[in-house]
Amino acid sequence: MLVDNNDQDSMEKGEATSQIDDYCSPASLDPVTLLPIKPDGMTQEEFERTLPDQKTERYLAYIRGLKKRKSPAEFTSHIIDLRPDGYPRLAEVIACKEEFMMYRRFGHLQARLLLDKQDELRALELRLSYMDEVFENKYPDRNYSRERAHAESTDYKNLLAKIERNMKEYAELLTFAQTFANFDRPMASDYLQVKNYLDYKVRLCARDQDYIAKRDDLITLKPSRENTWLDTKIEGIPQLLPCKATRYIFSTTV
Repeated sequence: MLVDNNDQDSMEKGEATSQIDDYCSPASLDPVTLLPIKPDGMTQEEFERTLPDQKTERYLAYIRGLKKRKSPAEFTSHIIDLRPDGYPRLAEVIACKEEFMMYRRFGHLQARLLLDKQDELRALELRLSYMDEVFENKYPDRNYSRERAHAESTDYKNLLAKIERNMKEYAELLTFAQTFANFDRPMASDYLQVKNYLDYKVRLCARDQDYIAKRDDLITLKPSRENTWLDTKIEGIPQLLPCKATRYIFSTTV
């Protein structure tokens, strides 16, 4: 490397250039706050010369802003904690976390209503069959003409109207039951997460909280996933390998 003769002469005489005198290594940054750290024994003037330039400082200010932002989970927890304890807080956590969208399908009540409506229709079916036999024996023309049967027999007309109403109600109940049957059952991990939250994080009276104990009657509105089979296999690992490591990995907290 070529060195200027004047610079070489100055170095040989022990005279440092102004550029070397003014140079200071960049200031160290605090790993948490990203603010410059002033070393012990350094004057304020020397410290200011080590500070980042304007471009670097703007970048550091942006990074500091990112570090101060709350994560989505922290922000959600903050919103939930603002709600009063009890149903307001439980409703908020259900609204914020899809794995908490867990409700009862009331399968027993569905079955009771369907069985009751089914038997109602059976009785109406029997009444209609009996009326058809009466018409056949006494008024055979009524079985051949709908218009005549309706015009001559108010009982017949009213019976068909009642059958129609009950049939619509029965079809509606069947549709509801089919809709409920198509909902997914909650995954074991989601169920435990909701149960732990109800047990330790929110206060409801025992009667109101009892719904979570009806595990076989629960459905979830959480969108189904393609890897449900894989999830099921993974959830079985703690039972297959009941050691401390697996219990720690698969423990659920809210």
